[in-house]
Amino acid sequence: MTDSPTEEEGIRAAGRVVLTRRGELGLTQQEVAARAGIDADTLGALENGKRWPWPRNVAAIARALDLDAAELQRVADGQPARAS
Repeated sequence: MTDSPTEEEGIRAAGRVVLTRRGELGLTQQEVAARAGIDADTLGALENGKRWPWPRNVAAIARALDLDAAELQRVADGQPARAS
């Protein structure tokens, strides 16, 4: 067994970051999706760790939630989140 996380684990971790941030801001999936110009199903799939969006959508989601897109990508790539 390896100590490095799988791609799926990274995507799930990034989804949790998005979900947590959305909750901190008190926003619905529909509100974030509208801010990001994406479909709410895309956001839901990310939050549930089922699918990683296109890079332009990751950037739009990050902007909508005032997150760093590069940091979100790092988490999706299996790196630990940096303390803010």
